[in-house]
Amino acid sequence: MPNELLSQRAYSSVANCSASISLNSFKDNYFKTKQPVILKGYFSQLAAMNKWPEHDFAALHRYGDVLVPVELSAGSASYTSTAETFEQVELPLAQFLTFLSHARSSAEQGIPLGDVKVYLAQHALFDTIPELYVDCTLPSFTETNGKRVPALCMAGRGDLYNINVWLGYATHTPLHRDPYCNIFAQLFGSKRAILFPPEAREYLKMHQNPLHRNTSTINDVFNVEAQRSLPINVQTQGLECSLESGDALYVPEGWLHSFKGSPGMSGSVNWWFR
Repeated sequence: MPNELLSQRAYSSVANCSASISLNSFKDNYFKTKQPVILKGYFSQLAAMNKWPEHDFAALHRYGDVLVPVELSAGSASYTSTAETFEQVELPLAQFLTFLSHARSSAEQGIPLGDVKVYLAQHALFDTIPELYVDCTLPSFTETNGKRVPALCMAGRGDLYNINVWLGYATHTPLHRDPYCNIFAQLFGSKRAILFPPEAREYLKMHQNPLHRNTSTINDVFNVEAQRSLPINVQTQGLECSLESGDALYVPEGWLHSFKGSPGMSGSVNWWFR
């Protein structure tokens, strides 16, 4: 592996395709070839995009007594960090939403938010509150495993593994890989994503701890210095993109990926499938 480093970021852009792409075209061009792709505006008609964040999350406050697992972290800490900088606690949904509203209000007034981040990450919220799922479905969805899902989830065996919700302020998900294909929808706010193919894994400093072997020890792959520390031919394999409300990103099984939210509030939902 060459030791030469690039003097600047060398990540290419993730490919784009039309939101009207057919299942067969998606299967042939991206699913079978295991290539990521952005579907601009694919989810632009989801009710959750506007309904959930408006009026300080009034639609979600109806379920305020429901307990949800929330990540508390200091600075750039993540779920692989020590107990001193990261903790997962159960909070009533109303308490978590109040924090988000406070964070948004403080940011709008120019008040510093401090170093602590609160994140509802990778949570199967619809298992607890199934009636909310209607806000994240479209007439074009199809049914598998008793759930209505995006038609693209039928590109493989049609097996749905899980549906996750992600809500937070200035969020960051570290570089990791999943054993499933992923359709990731940005509901509100924006996020950046960086991806690497499975063959780059051995050069991305994966954790040795059995609990975190799917996650890189590179704390923030969005950091330019961290990017420059990678071998040149790993840098050139990297892909990046930005997701706005209504956009979808397909992450093939095994691809390493990291998400970073905009400085403001963001919400996302994803479907894991095979």
